[in-house]
Amino acid sequence: LILQETTDKDRLAVQNVITMIAALNDESTEEEILEVREAYNALTETGKDLISKGTRELLEYYESRIKELIIIAQKEAAVVQDRINRITSGYTEAQIKNIRIAYNALSELAKTYVTNLQGLIDAENRTIYQDTVVKEAKLDANAFDVYMNDITRNSTTAQIAQARANYN
Repeated sequence: LILQETTDKDRLAVQNVITMIAALNDESTEEEILEVREAYNALTETGKDLISKGTRELLEYYESRIKELIIIAQKEAAVVQDRINRITSGYTEAQIKNIRIAYNALSELAKTYVTNLQGLIDAENRTIYQDTVVKEAKLDANAFDVYMNDITRNSTTAQIAQARANYN
């Protein structure tokens, strides 16, 4: 009776692993593939023997494929990381946007290997802040110009003092 229960448990576990392997595809993540491998490794030797060679080979294919994809992703991420590391305060908004575009073009897997994304975000925030400061300065200068249009030789001392205060 115990042997029969064990066999039933093995068959259920085997069916589960077969289903998991069949669900793998080219979009499967490293974690998903590792989960399937762990489920396979958790099978008894009897259970492993119940899985066909073709099904095992399919699991091995996805394991080797994800390893290749990881190597490619790491190389792609390294290029973007290097570009982020080279950002200086002299970078223009266009240069920073170009780096963002390069980051966004990475695969989701490659993005996980970019460890210095915060440097890009900081550079983008500095650009936004600089744009805000420039716009504010332009508005202030425009307001000063509008006020100065009303100042003439006949303006009062108070009006001229106010113009000087606005200028400062």
